[in-house]
Amino acid sequence: MNSIKDIKNNIDHINTIKDISSIFEKIASIKINQIRHDVSARKEFYDTIWDIYVKLKAGNYKDDKSFKNQNRINKTAYVIVSSNSGLIGDMNNKIINLLKKEIKDKERYDVFVIGDKGKRILELEGIKYVKNYTFKDEVNDEFTKEILDDIENYKVVSVLYEEYISLQEQNVKMQNLHVDVSSIPKEDVIEKEEYIFEPSYKAVLDYFESVMKDQMFAQILYESQLSQYASRMIAMSTANSKATNMYNNEIIDLNKVKRKIKDENARILFESFKRKG
Repeated sequence: MNSIKDIKNNIDHINTIKDISSIFEKIASIKINQIRHDVSARKEFYDTIWDIYVKLKAGNYKDDKSFKNQNRINKTAYVIVSSNSGLIGDMNNKIINLLKKEIKDKERYDVFVIGDKGKRILELEGIKYVKNYTFKDEVNDEFTKEILDDIENYKVVSVLYEEYISLQEQNVKMQNLHVDVSSIPKEDVIEKEEYIFEPSYKAVLDYFESVMKDQMFAQILYESQLSQYASRMIAMSTANSKATNMYNNEIIDLNKVKRKIKDENARILFESFKRKG
C-alpha cells in the first residue's frame, strides 16, 4: 500500500486533472451555446437550398454539356476537416478511418486536410496530403475561399467531417460538393418549362453555381466546429467523472492508511503499557 505522502501526491494530480477538465468542459459549453442555434438554423436552410440547386442543375444537365466537362482534374479531392488539437475523443481517428476506407484500391485522388490533428494522424498513417490548413476559430470568407480555390477544378470533391446530431451524438459524415445530377430521379428534376425564371433559367442556375458550394462548405465548417465542441464537452465530462472516481478511491486508500497507522500506534502503545505493568 502506498504511503500517505504518495497518496496525497496522487490526490493533488487528480485534482489538477479535475480542474483542467472542468475548465475545458465549461469553455466548450459556452461555445456550444453561442453557435448551436445559428448552426442548426443554417443547416436546415442550406439543406433545403442545396436540394433545390441539385434539382435545378439536373433539369439543365441534358442541355448544358459543360456540366459534364467543367472540372479539368480527373481525380477525387478528399477534404478532411479535423481539429487543431485533441480532447474531442476519437472522432479525428474515425474521420481518417473513413478516408482510408474511401481511398482503398483508388489511385487517382488528392487529400487536403484542415486541422493540425488530422495532419499528424495522416503522417503517422503514411497517407500523403497536398496541403494542410489551420482550422480558424472563426470561419470566414477568406479561409473558405482559400480552400475552395484549391479544390475548384477537381472532378469530384468529398468533404469528410464530424456532423453535429445533438449534444450527446456526433457522427462522421462525407458530403460531396460536386453532385452527379445524371442520377437524379426524373420526377425530382425541376424542368425549365415548369416555372418562369427571371432573368432566365441559366442565369438563376449560374447564380446558384457561384454561391452554393461556398455556402455549403462554410456550413460544413460551422457544423464541424460545433460538433468538435460537443465532443470536447463530452470527453471532458467523462474525464472529470473518471477523475472524481479516482479521487474517491484515493481518499478511501488514504483513510485506510491512516487507520492502519493509528491501529499500529495503538498496538505499540498497548504493548508498552503491558511491559511496564
